[in-house]
Amino acid sequence: MKRFKITFIVTVVALILFTNVLVASAATMHTVKPGESLWTIARKYGTTVNQIKSTNNHWSELIHAGQTLNIPQKTKYTTNHFSSRDLDLLARLVHGEARGETFEGQVGVAAVILNRVENPKFPNTVSGVIYENLAFESIMNGQANLRPNQETIKAAKAALNGWDPTGNSLFFYNPAKIHSSSNWIWTRRVVKNIGSHSFAV
Repeated sequence: MKRFKITFIVTVVALILFTNVLVASAATMHTVKPGESLWTIARKYGTTVNQIKSTNNHWSELIHAGQTLNIPQKTKYTTNHFSSRDLDLLARLVHGEARGETFEGQVGVAAVILNRVENPKFPNTVSGVIYENLAFESIMNGQANLRPNQETIKAAKAALNGWDPTGNSLFFYNPAKIHSSSNWIWTRRVVKNIGSHSFAV
């Protein structure tokens, strides 16, 4: 009986060590260089800013040179996962909803679309989210049919490459354009304000 207990304990310890080796081999360590941001690091490794934050339990946007980050494996949240049509639709929606906003604000709008794609409460494709009934004003008024410019295309690509400045928001709106105090959007928790848009969950 004693020999069985010892064998069992040794087996458990071996399994734990083996699991740790597998986990370590599935991740990459990155030492932050001067001028790098979470976004540029995420793009380099084909992952997302939020994945890096979650893996490192680091929820601030601020990092410093010399800091070591554990980089998770690549996720599907990269441009390789989406088609050229997805990019075009995303850029057109950003152009229709957020041209004239800051670049960060434009990326935020694109990120909301992608966050919805990943959320089971919404359609699971870019086109499904964008063309969902009454979802976006620029679809209803035709502004999303305009050809996107280089900045809005770049913003769409940045979101596809993992930059989400909205903190996983699922909604965005311009408070100045909502005149009814009973509108349902006021019930959503605002995560961040960027330019004229509020981003909420």
